[in-house]
Parts: sequence; C-alpha cells; structure tokens
Amino acid sequence: MPDAPGDSTVREVVVIGASGILAPLGARLCRRGVRTVGVARGSLHGDEGFDEAVALDVHDVAAVLSWIGSRKVASDLVVAYGPAVGDAVWELWRGWAARLLVVATSNWAAPSAPVPPWRMEEGVSVLQLGWRADGAGWHSPTEVSEAVLRVVADGFPAHSVLGVVRPWEDHPR
Repeated sequence: MPDAPGDSTVREVVVIGASGILAPLGARLCRRGVRTVGVARGSLHGDEGFDEAVALDVHDVAAVLSWIGSRKVASDLVVAYGPAVGDAVWELWRGWAARLLVVATSNWAAPSAPVPPWRMEEGVSVLQLGWRADGAGWHSPTEVSEAVLRVVADGFPAHSVLGVVRPWEDHPR
C-alpha cells in the first residue's frame, strides 16, 4: 500500500470474512494498488472490490490446507475476522502468510475471556474491536476497514483497539 509507511512489501492481502464486517476493505486496498483475495463461507456479492473471490469454509482444516496448497506463493498478509476462522486453522494461516492481522470481536476483551485460539507471536497483530466511546453502539464495516488500514500504516503494532472496551459494563448488548 504505497501511501502507508513501512509496508511497501504488502503486495497481496487475503481477507477472511470478506462478505461481512471486512467487505469494504477490498476496494480500499485495490485503490492502493494491492491485490486482494476475499474469502467467505458463501459467495461474495461481486461489489466488494476484491480482485479474487473465494468461497471457503475456513473452519474446515482439510479445505484450508487444500486451498493454501493450491496457491503458487504465500500471501504477504492475511486479515482475518475472528469469528470467521475455526480454532484449528489459525496456525495454518500464520504458517502460510508473512503476517497475520486478527480482527477480534469485543468478546475477546471481556474480563472473563479465555485465551484466544491465535498465538501472539512475531508476525501476528490484533485489532481489538470495541464500541463507540459516545455510547452510540458498534463501529460500521467502513470504520473497521479504515482501522485495519491504520494498523498496517502504523507498522503492525502487536495490539490496537478500535473504540473502547472498558468499562465492560458499557458493552452494548
């Protein structure tokens, strides 16, 4: 993405969860000259702006292994919406891509949240989704996609938050 500092090596991004909260990300990345692969369980609607659309159940280890094996080269970055990915396949994505950016739902910020299925290690960043500080609820898909671009532009910090996650009692229901 040429306009983001320090990320000139990002030439291809695989977006998992491309038909939902991350749908706007495809067009935004394409405008920056990045090749995009949108991955969703069902079909994409065709207007999301991804260069390639892939219907793939990313909870199915065999299906993910087969798809990864069919690719000629690894991707520079996988952006994965947490609920879209099965617990057993996080390591497959991390082992295949140069970088993994997890978009985690607010549930992972809960005081009683379990250890996440992705491992925090070199090459893994987490964008923690919160809610609006003004009490207006959740962030839109456009805002989430813009936050992903900021994480990339900021050089992939290990942990970023969109909105707020405290006090937990203010969590929208």
